[in-house]
Amino acid sequence: MQVPDGLTVEPAERAEIEHVLAGWDPAVVVGRIARLSGLTNRIFEVATQVVTVAVRLPGLGTGSYIDRRSELHNAHIMSLLGIGATILHAADGALVTAFLPGRVLSPEILRSEPDVLDRVARLLRRVHDSARPFASVFDAVTVMAGHRAGLDDLPAGTDDLIERFGHLAGPERLVPCHHDPWPENFIDTEAGLHLLDWEYSAMGDPAWDLADVVVEAALDAPTTERFLASYSGGEVPPALRTRVAELGPVTDLLWGLWALVQDRDGNEAMDYDAYGRDRIERAGRAR
Repeated sequence: MQVPDGLTVEPAERAEIEHVLAGWDPAVVVGRIARLSGLTNRIFEVATQVVTVAVRLPGLGTGSYIDRRSELHNAHIMSLLGIGATILHAADGALVTAFLPGRVLSPEILRSEPDVLDRVARLLRRVHDSARPFASVFDAVTVMAGHRAGLDDLPAGTDDLIERFGHLAGPERLVPCHHDPWPENFIDTEAGLHLLDWEYSAMGDPAWDLADVVVEAALDAPTTERFLASYSGGEVPPALRTRVAELGPVTDLLWGLWALVQDRDGNEAMDYDAYGRDRIERAGRAR
């Protein structure tokens, strides 16, 4: 992961990190701390006297819409499969994992490097085909309603969109899903490709993960077809192609509402108000 320019580690954050790590190992000695990219939470690379770890401090307000117990259960399953990072310690929304050095993927990489896109597709298939069930069920209608309930100032027509997409958002079949596979949650290491950040993981519709990648990476039609073919191991089932296309604007609507919640909660990582409104308006242009 790359350290965003101009983002320093505040003394209060260092103290918080040291407190979390003391819960993992009372004898830990904290050395260099580097802030890593993250939209919801605060994430750090932390060198200790023995090993380098990643520390996640929960973002403001996340406890109201993220089930940390389910996240931990699901992330543990994925770590055992070698898909997620090894979990070392968790407490009160904070998480300590093994640090995975490697290349963070991006929309540009997925669009320009077909072999990497193929590997992302195959990794998601491994997640969806994993035998152990995840805790909880992801229902986009419920998630959107929860975000909507705490918001007052919305783009015109948002409620109509929620109603219009409601019949599409329910899962058609339930398998373990990540539900937030935006490109920067994938880390390409010497040991292989890994997927991080299991906050929204649950049993859900596998097409949601695929649609989310397509939207977040802005894949064009031919690249989307290749991605779905890699996921399918050959010819793309027409029903899957249709379902992914249907869910694309629903992902825009959900993450648009999510972004407005970030703005409401005072998250200053980016201009969430503009970002959220843009995504909701894009969802409204979908036909």
